Amino acid sequence: GGAYEEAGRVWHAKDIAIPARTCAWMSNGFMSVNTTLGAGRAFLRSLYEQYAAWGLDLVKHDCVFGADLDLNEITYVSEVLSQVNRSLVYSISPGTSVTPALAKEVSGLVNMYRVTGDDWDSWGDVKP
Repeated sequence: GGAYEEAGRVWHAKDIAIPARTCAWMSNGFMSVNTTLGAGRAFLRSLYEQYAAWGLDLVKHDCVFGADLDLNEITYVSEVLSQVNRSLVYSISPGTSVTPALAKEVSGLVNMYRVTGDDWDSWGDVKP
């Protein structure tokens, strides 16, 4: 691997990221991939094909659901996972602000989704 080239242009990670679309719960760590670009789609395709080649069974995709809803990215990843040579469970988690309407919107694209925030190794996260 080197940089991705398409139509005479060399693409790098900085070219396919959407810096304005950071993750609601970790704004300094994650951002969306621009799936309207061939280079963005190529990056995601290569990533999930690599996961399949490694023998993974489950993909948990953060920062695309709830307040971070990115239907383009969810739809594209769903399409890629349906084409790889192994069955992978596609799971998304909400981060923040999920609603039943959002869950319904993605239910045909993923195998599972969560409608609650994370539970950590703290009683405060699980006790009412």
